[in-house]
Amino acid sequence: MVSRVEGWTIFLNRFKIQEPIPVFWFASILLSLILSREVRFEIMEFIKRKEKIRLNRISNFYALQTFESYLREFNLSDKEIENHLSNIDLFINDYLLRYEVIAFHNGIHTVGGLCSL
Repeated sequence: MVSRVEGWTIFLNRFKIQEPIPVFWFASILLSLILSREVRFEIMEFIKRKEKIRLNRISNFYALQTFESYLREFNLSDKEIENHLSNIDLFINDYLLRYEVIAFHNGIHTVGGLCSL
């Protein structure tokens, strides 16, 4: 059994739609004609979450670039810099976005939860 949100993802993938936000107007019309109020709410929340994640990853990209230039000031080797960047990238682009969208500057408050796993 496929959930409603998974069904929407399958729909978007079938028609080769990469980002759901450009089809927001189309989706809202389609949803209002076909689906119940609860299902529309779930799908709209899914689309909003995807947009938040997309914007957050853009912000994270610039933060990683700034961090890389900061590390280069200390004349670290490329391997050390890559190691630090991959760790930070994993934390801010995977862990902080997994269950809820948390900006990297607010992510320090979640480190305690990460260490207690």
